[in-house]
Amino acid sequence: MVGEWITAVFGGNEKVGGASWSSENTPEKKPARPIYGLIGQTMVATPSDWRPVSTLRPGDRVMTFDNGFQRVESVGVTELCADDADCPYAQWPLEVPAGYIGNRDRLCLMPQQNVIIESDLAEAQFGDPFAMVPACELDGVCGVHRIRPTEPQKVYTLNFARDEVVFVNGSALVHCPNGALEGENLMVTPKASAYTPLPRDSARAVCRELAAVTGC
Repeated sequence: MVGEWITAVFGGNEKVGGASWSSENTPEKKPARPIYGLIGQTMVATPSDWRPVSTLRPGDRVMTFDNGFQRVESVGVTELCADDADCPYAQWPLEVPAGYIGNRDRLCLMPQQNVIIESDLAEAQFGDPFAMVPACELDGVCGVHRIRPTEPQKVYTLNFARDEVVFVNGSALVHCPNGALEGENLMVTPKASAYTPLPRDSARAVCRELAAVTGC
C-alpha cells in the first residue's frame, strides 16, 4: 500500500495541516468562488524531511507520486477570509481525521482541493485503483466536517512543469495541477488537467467504500 511505502521512506510527522479553526454551526451560506490549495502548515515530503508548504520556494524539490522528486516551478499564495469576519461557507476548509486518507494526523483541506484515494471500487469501474475526488466530497463521511477559520490563513499552490500528485502529512495524496496559477491569484479555475476527478456520484461511492474499509 502507498501508506506503508511513504512511511518507510520518510517516517511519520506530527504536524497538523492547519491552524486555528472552530466547529461552529453552519452560517447562512454566502456566494464565493471556492479556493483550492494547501493550508500553510500542511507538511510536504521533500528530499531532506517533511516541510510546511509555507516554507517551499521555486527550485525546491518535492516527492511526487508518479515522477519521484520534482522541482517546484512557482508558488501561489492567497489569504483565506482575511477581510471577512463571517467567512463564506464555500471557503470553509474540511477537517479530515487522522488515518482516513493516509494522513497520520488531522489534516485540513480546502473544499476544491483534489485528493487521491486508493479504491477497489474505482479500479472495478474505471480500471484505475487511484481515484481523484474533490475534498468537499469527503464532507460528512467518517467524521470529516467543515470548520470555520477563526483567523486569516494563507493557502498555497505548488506549480510544477506538469501535473503532479504530492505526499502530505504522511501518505495522503493531493493533486497539484500544472499551469493553475495566474500571478499570485488562487481564486481561479485550474487549466485542463492530466488527472480527471471522478463524477460526483462515483466520488461519493468511493468515499463511502473507504469508510467501510477503514471501519470508521
